[in-house]
Amino acid sequence: MTAHLSVVSRQLATTTAVLQGTVVDAQRQVLPHADIRLAKAATGFERRTTADAQGAFRLANVHLLFGDGMLG
Repeated sequence: MTAHLSVVSRQLATTTAVLQGTVVDAQRQVLPHADIRLAKAATGFERRTTADAQGAFRLANVHLLFGDGMLG
């Protein structure tokens, strides 16, 4: 499964992102209604959503932590 992600929002004090994309399989076929999970075990951070019928998804207001180079 692959997803194309982009950062579309940045602020000075708090850096957040909107992660959005389309879920596809190895043959580049859309995976409708796929479960999406973004997690970081070290912090307990977790966000979930479900792709739509066209495989599109969006996770808004995801905080980025640059100290350790990881989403969180």
